Amino acid sequence: MAIPSSFLSSWADSIRRVCPGDSTTRDTNDIVQFCSRHPLPTITKCFSRLLRYTFEVTFPIQEQIVEAEFPEDSLPVVNDLMKVFDLFIDDAKTLQPSRSLKEAFGEDEYECLLWRSGSLAFMLVSVLFSTNRYPSTDVTKLRGIIDLGISRLKQMLSVRPASSEHVGTAAHTNDISVLIAHNLFSDVHVLALAYQAELNYFGWKLCASTADLAEHAPCYRDSAIDLLLQYDSVVEKVLGPAGWTSDRAKLLLSELGR
Repeated sequence: MAIPSSFLSSWADSIRRVCPGDSTTRDTNDIVQFCSRHPLPTITKCFSRLLRYTFEVTFPIQEQIVEAEFPEDSLPVVNDLMKVFDLFIDDAKTLQPSRSLKEAFGEDEYECLLWRSGSLAFMLVSVLFSTNRYPSTDVTKLRGIIDLGISRLKQMLSVRPASSEHVGTAAHTNDISVLIAHNLFSDVHVLALAYQAELNYFGWKLCASTADLAEHAPCYRDSAIDLLLQYDSVVEKVLGPAGWTSDRAKLLLSELGR
C-alpha cells in the first residue's frame, strides 16, 4: 500500500496555492507520482522528498511575508503555509501509527518542520502585537495561533532530549552542559526557547485583556515566567559573550510582575 492519494492531493493542492505556477504544478505532479508508487515500508523516503520540496519552495515566500510584516493580503497565504505544515504534523501520523513522526521523517527534518511551523506562528503573533493589530483580530483564532506556536516549539525542543551520554560527554565543559540541560543544541533551539516564552507572554496579554479568557491568563503567565527565566539564565551563563542579550526577557518579566 502506498501513501493514500487523499494525503498527496491535499499536499499538492496546498503547495500550489502557496506557490502557484506551471513549474510548481509539474514538480508536485512528479512527486505525487513518485510517492504513489512507493509502498509504506519505504515511506520515509517519500516523506523526505515531500518535506525537502516543501521547505525549498515555501521558504522564500515565508521570508518575504515576514520581512513585509504580514500585510493583510498575505494572511490567506500564511493560512495555507500553516495548513501545509499541519498536514505533515497532524495527518501523517495516521499513515504509520506504530512509528513516531521522528522515525517517519528523520530527526533533522522533523525538527525543521516543527521549527518552520512554530516560528511562523510566533512571527505572525509578534507582528500583530507590535503593530497593535491584535485588538481587531478574531480572539479565538489568535489564541489558536498562539497555542499552535507554543505546541510546535515545545515539540521541537523535545525531539532530541538530553541523554545521560550527552551530559556525561559535556560534563567537562560547564557552558555546554548548561545548554544541553535545557535541550539547546544550536542557535535555533535557543530561539525556539525564546519564541515559546514570548508566545506565552502574548497569550497572557491577550487573555488578561479579554473578559471571556481571563481565567486562562495565569497559566500563560506562569509558563512565560518559567521559560523567560530559563532563557535569561542561559544567556547570562553562556551566550552573553557571543552577543546574545536577555534585555527583552527582562522587560517581559517585569511586565509579568516577576
